[in-house]
Amino acid sequence: MESYSCHMHPPCALPLKWAHIALINSSAEGNPVSSIALSPDGVHVATGMEDGIIRIWDYKMGLLTRKLNGLEGTPCALAYSPDGTRLVSGSTDSDAIVWDVSSSMQNPELCRLEGHSAEVWSVAFSPNGMYIATATPDCSVRIWDPVDGSQLLVLQAGESVNQAVWKPDSMRVILYGDSGAVCWDVAGREDLVQFREPHTVTWCMSVSKQGDHLVTSLDDHTARIWDIAIVLSGHDGNVYAAAFSDNGSEVVYGGHDGNVVVADSYTGDIKHTWQEDASDEEHIVNSVLFSHSGDLVAAGAADGNVRLYDNQTGNFIAQYMAHTDKVKTVHFVHDDLDLISSSDDGSVRVFSLVDTLRLAL
Repeated sequence: MESYSCHMHPPCALPLKWAHIALINSSAEGNPVSSIALSPDGVHVATGMEDGIIRIWDYKMGLLTRKLNGLEGTPCALAYSPDGTRLVSGSTDSDAIVWDVSSSMQNPELCRLEGHSAEVWSVAFSPNGMYIATATPDCSVRIWDPVDGSQLLVLQAGESVNQAVWKPDSMRVILYGDSGAVCWDVAGREDLVQFREPHTVTWCMSVSKQGDHLVTSLDDHTARIWDIAIVLSGHDGNVYAAAFSDNGSEVVYGGHDGNVVVADSYTGDIKHTWQEDASDEEHIVNSVLFSHSGDLVAAGAADGNVRLYDNQTGNFIAQYMAHTDKVKTVHFVHDDLDLISSSDDGSVRVFSLVDTLRLAL
């Protein structure tokens, strides 16, 4: 157990400190966390590190429960199956591996997904668990059978693909690259809709859980919600992170200027803007997320801190002084009782929201 500082609002005379859990392995400490995934039941956290090992943790206890070896590169993408029994990893060696994490076997590798010619940046199980999508800079997205590892379909994107996200029907997948996003019909093997703005670069993408909204951020310092053609403003720099609320009604985005903005995803009206010192690059926002209830917003920044906001009142709640390097991801556990962050400092840290809210309110 380790301690951290939390600055509350209104300001305290001294920083408050209390215990939290740090998921750090001494043999890998200092290696950036290259990927992270939470199991659907909210019990385990899988982390990929630059030492080529996938570690699975019981995050409540802070215990390392197993290691998955066998990768020849860095595991840069992880995803659990909907039932939590399998884990798929993508790595810099251009392969993806499906693991049976419910098995007690020393080597639970089920199959390898071989065919890409570049590092696998994104892996995703379809919502029905019947398919896996993998995306790479080789300009293709491949669809696989997760049972035997057979390749079912190759989607040629025409550019490097950063991410692949399934829609809820498990029949369409959205591909995101530097010039925008494309929705593919997997059964019809054709692209249905393109989400692009001419002469712009796309920095990030997020899809609502309902699959009816898509947000992309562009290098003109705006983000766009597609299907309803809304332009989101409120930033003086590029937007690097965006996410929808679970009900799809709101979107949060943050970026180079350190601001975190919440807007109505149907009208584009800004609800909240939380500002940091735009002149300090350490305040660059790399990750944003709503809690599952939609009541809280978390933002991870380049200064290693995670900031927590009240989405109902607009108040700043707490600053977790968690990491010594930039925060890469933030995750609310499905019951919203804990917040998990990962960083380039090689650590994953777990904070109790129950303790935070009790002290803050």
